[in-house]
Amino acid sequence: MKIRTGILAVTAALALVIGAAVLTAQEKKADVSKVNRVVGDSARYADETINAAFDAVQKTFSGSFAGCTLLELRYDADVENKYGTDTMRYRQEHQKELLIAESSFRTDETVAGSGFSPNHTYKDWQWHLVRAQDGTGWEVIDWGY
Repeated sequence: MKIRTGILAVTAALALVIGAAVLTAQEKKADVSKVNRVVGDSARYADETINAAFDAVQKTFSGSFAGCTLLELRYDADVENKYGTDTMRYRQEHQKELLIAESSFRTDETVAGSGFSPNHTYKDWQWHLVRAQDGTGWEVIDWGY
């Protein structure tokens, strides 16, 4: 009788492990494969600098926005001017350079319960980035509206 109970326990544990592995493998990832990067005129940054910031956003998005598709990243004169006061104030208060970019992304049905609305397009989503400690790139420090 003890052997039968042991076999049942091992079988149940194995079924749980296999079930968890299947669910994990099926988890929907964020899609950044077709993002449209809009790099416009900037009084502050060269195109390469803006694209480096976009690289950091895409990395964060792909790791933190499961079930979402990044549609567009935007940094141009309009965005730069829109957040100019905020970026200057941040620099004065923190002695760090702040870049604010905007994006749009689409959610799918799997985001239910995550704080996002399923099957919804979010526009003008902000990404706050500061220069990395080593000065070579950008780090995302915040996002949202």
